[in-house]
Amino acid sequence: MHTGRISHPDNTPHHRRPVAPSAIQPKGAMFTTSGLQDMPIPRALATEEVADVVAEFRHAASAAIAAGFDGVEIHGANGYLVHQFLAGNTNQRTDRYGGPLENRIRFAVEVASAVADEIGAERTGLRLSPGNPYNASPNTTPATCTRHSSRPWHH
Repeated sequence: MHTGRISHPDNTPHHRRPVAPSAIQPKGAMFTTSGLQDMPIPRALATEEVADVVAEFRHAASAAIAAGFDGVEIHGANGYLVHQFLAGNTNQRTDRYGGPLENRIRFAVEVASAVADEIGAERTGLRLSPGNPYNASPNTTPATCTRHSSRPWHH
């Protein structure tokens, strides 16, 4: 699971700013080792960095299988990174990952494809919750989003 903008530097070993599709600060505060703090403005991922994040999902899936898990479920809900790419209010990108819904689903499809290529489609799940407004990442067209997101899997 990658939380994207729903994070805080104090809660990570590297103390870096969280990353997200766009540099939009989430509302709310987060408990840290220093106490309750506002979540910071995330750093927007550069287009060329997105492939590295996809590779991180692939590596995590491989590690899960090596550790004895039967499969993995990619968390594309609750306002975390995959959900952030799907939602228009947290994804203000102008590259191939932003704008129309067909572009906003690209990250989810790339992640799911990479994981399925690594561990097998039969061991790969993708949890979507496009209508869930948790962590301020609602999608105004959840049914359309779900249909578009599942389309690449129907061969």
